[in-house]
Amino acid sequence: MKSIDKILHVMSRKMRYMDRDINTFDYIVNEEGGRKGYTMYGDWYGIPYGDWNAMFVSFCLSYAGIPVHYMPQESVCGRWVDVLDQMEMYADVSSGYEPKPGDLVFFCRDDSGEARHVGIVNGVFEAWDADIEEYVQKLETIEGSSSGCVQYVTYDRYDPSILGFGMLPVNPDLKVEFDGGTEDVDVHVSARRAAFPNGAYMEVTPVSRDDVYDVVNETVSGDVQDMLAVDITFYDADGNEIEPAEPISVVMTPVSAPVDTAPVVVHVDDEGEANLVYAEQDGDDTAFEADAFSVYVLTYTVDFHYEVDGELYEYSIPGGGVETVSHMLETLGIVYKPCQIL
Repeated sequence: MKSIDKILHVMSRKMRYMDRDINTFDYIVNEEGGRKGYTMYGDWYGIPYGDWNAMFVSFCLSYAGIPVHYMPQESVCGRWVDVLDQMEMYADVSSGYEPKPGDLVFFCRDDSGEARHVGIVNGVFEAWDADIEEYVQKLETIEGSSSGCVQYVTYDRYDPSILGFGMLPVNPDLKVEFDGGTEDVDVHVSARRAAFPNGAYMEVTPVSRDDVYDVVNETVSGDVQDMLAVDITFYDADGNEIEPAEPISVVMTPVSAPVDTAPVVVHVDDEGEANLVYAEQDGDDTAFEADAFSVYVLTYTVDFHYEVDGELYEYSIPGGGVETVSHMLETLGIVYKPCQIL
């Protein structure tokens, strides 16, 4: 079950929970003379007779298994907004952010301009408004301490009491994928969501063989027969060049393999330094992991030259591969007979 689904599931099970208010004997009288009833959510948080809408949301986040470093918990709405803002996880209503299920939604229902109430977004939908005879957007929430209980509440999407939203991060273990390529090479990248910020994208551009031939030829063993080079670059939503936060999976596939052998992968960094990259071959796909990106080269090498009946042949061992002597002799056309031990 996804994080969002877990949160909404926990919250829906608490529907119609009511605090023990002035109609019970389990309350305190605060400094203003008002009565504060006991709640299980406040008790869980450590403030059993406190305002409990924020503590209810924190309770649900906790019981849904959402780590506090992933989404912080709080008992005071204004403080919660400040923490989320510092973590760049708060979107003011004026930002144009479109809320999603699982996001926190903060309200101000007085003239203070400060967040006084919080709920969880259950969904955004369109509903027919008979007064103006058109569809309008609605925001449905699940809230604690709403008329003294837990309940669903529906607002106009742009209700003036809505201050902003706490953005529930996408589960970092979910996968994100990028696809790109050139006329010669297709590139597919798969990574955990945590490896890239929201809105990140990949660009793949061709690199001339002449620009990397010398450094690649010095790095590989055997004679370079052919190569396909591309520059793989990642950018954030603002167009700034970035690197992934952790190693990610890369698959390079030639559109048309120049030779019928597995390539060696060479990484040429921004300083022009080259190094071999361990890769695995699956058909035409060459797969490897990397956390630094610039130029990657599929390099096809020749390891042996041999002559049979006056004809010159070449033989290559697949990049990173191992060959048995028997297979090599067979491929080279050398006839041999096993020794018989007497």
